[in-house]
Amino acid sequence: QVTIKAGETSAPYTHDAQGDDVYQDAGQISLGINSAVDATGATFENLQLGGNASVQVTDTTDEVVAKLTATPSVTEGGEITYTITLTNKDGLPINNHSALTFTLSDGKTVITVPANGTVGTAT
Repeated sequence: QVTIKAGETSAPYTHDAQGDDVYQDAGQISLGINSAVDATGATFENLQLGGNASVQVTDTTDEVVAKLTATPSVTEGGEITYTITLTNKDGLPINNHSALTFTLSDGKTVITVPANGTVGTAT
């Protein structure tokens, strides 16, 4: 709701654009006026409503790095632990996501990084 004060011809209205998101691409926000009433609730007799105001929201590419590491060495018959760590291009943790599942190149080993987590492991 926007209120235009007596004696003025406009009033600001702010609307947040989507936040920085690794899933969400660019988009458009379009808003218009559906109705107008005065301070007493009375409607205008012949109000001509203009078109929508549109804003193009551009996307910044969010690089996500999934780094795979493994136990450096094991003895014969030992257990190898594989770890995936999620970071951005600057090495900072990425943790605003749903659960992510990675299948390794052997086709059998699956590592899940839980929702909002930064690390997943498999042995």
